[in-house]
Amino acid sequence: MRRSDEQGNQSACSTFSTLDAYLAGFLSINGCKPTLKTERSGKIAFHFEASDTLYQRISEYNAGATCVALQLALTVKNLKSQIFSRRSDDEKNDG
Repeated sequence: MRRSDEQGNQSACSTFSTLDAYLAGFLSINGCKPTLKTERSGKIAFHFEASDTLYQRISEYNAGATCVALQLALTVKNLKSQIFSRRSDDEKNDG
């Protein structure tokens, strides 16, 4: 996990990004919707608008917050599907 702005600068805190699909799923079902962005490394990361609410949800997740397992599983499945679709689109644009 890291905090970065749109240009990838680590000092600014306008967005929060993570590669963790389970954290992204938990945040999604708790009202924080991610956007997908391709990192310089080629990996696709989940980016969230930084806010006090976002960081509170991350703290809850790290403390072992509970949620409906099926809802989390379906949300993670959807996010991974978005990654796969994004990766396919990126490959088409590069090829």
